[in-house]
Amino acid sequence: MTTEGFDRSRLCYLDAASVAGPFPTCADVDVWNDVDGKIGQLDGIVLDAETRHVHYLVVATGGTFRRRRYLLPFRPARIDMERHALCVDAHKTDLMRCKEFEPAAFHRFSDDDLIAALFPRSSDHDAQPA
Repeated sequence: MTTEGFDRSRLCYLDAASVAGPFPTCADVDVWNDVDGKIGQLDGIVLDAETRHVHYLVVATGGTFRRRRYLLPFRPARIDMERHALCVDAHKTDLMRCKEFEPAAFHRFSDDDLIAALFPRSSDHDAQPA
């Protein structure tokens, strides 16, 4: 599971506390799989705001002093409401092969990113009706 070859300039980071979905916030959402159980905790997502496409889950592992965050390529996942978890098709060993998340490599999701998501650029926006 590699994370090479993506264009970081278009991608931004949104922390889990700011991500809503089936839970009021995704802060404290665990990341599980059916074999290993808990493999980490959702720290945030990396997305292209303009296309509204999630590219990576940022998954934190370890404790307070040895915490690491990894870029797990996003694939369809299942929500487990009872466990307050996101269930993925990745194992602990897959996660350790992913690139570590470097906060400075991505800008934080901003108001400009929100505008880009709401009003994507279109190549025909200057076209006049006939």
